[in-house]
Amino acid sequence: GAEGGAEGGAAEGAEVAAADQSPTGTGASSSPIGGSSIGPGAATAATAVFIALVVGVETSFGAFLVSYCLGVKGEVGEKEADLATTAFWTTFTLGRFAAAGLVARVRPAATLLGHCVCVCVALAVVLAGGGSRVSVWFGSVLFGAGMSSVFAGAVAHLHELLGPGGMSGGAGGWISAGASSGTLVMLATSQALGRPDAVMATLLGLSVCAIGTMAAVWTRVGWRRAFGSTGRDERMCRR
Repeated sequence: GAEGGAEGGAAEGAEVAAADQSPTGTGASSSPIGGSSIGPGAATAATAVFIALVVGVETSFGAFLVSYCLGVKGEVGEKEADLATTAFWTTFTLGRFAAAGLVARVRPAATLLGHCVCVCVALAVVLAGGGSRVSVWFGSVLFGAGMSSVFAGAVAHLHELLGPGGMSGGAGGWISAGASSGTLVMLATSQALGRPDAVMATLLGLSVCAIGTMAAVWTRVGWRRAFGSTGRDERMCRR
């Protein structure tokens, strides 16, 4: 779990660096979402908070899944829980390759919402399953798939909010700080280890908070503007 978290953090840092150097980010439209009442500072801060929450949930799930399975004394033992954790990280990694094509074709807001919903559903399944084999395996794979595109989608979304100039070095620094702060979320989650069910409940609550953070941004921007098609999207459809 710790090794996977470190690899994920390194990959996220690389994505931020690549995004800073690209005028169009990850392939999403570089046109700003005009007419919104949210400024670049607020958009950057909200995105940094969102990333801190999702990175914390991501690393905590990988680190504590085995402890959760052993604590609830369900159908999954330690060795099988290790395999389920591996399945999560494998799905997460494969999903990141697919994310490159997805973010280029789907609006970032839609990508974020869809994947965050998958994350919440996965955590709810694991929590409701009480350690059953089906819930642990299904939840682990779905969680990995859902979490895979969240970071890239958040960076692309911020590019869209900030307009043609994209992310500045300062904005990239705030995003990197948000990713690093995920460790603090992981430490807070570890306080619930004495009550196994509380671990997944805490991660689910933090995931809902992450969606709420983006929902606040979309409310300021306008939901139709955030999720509607851009001129670039319309040109692609005509082709």
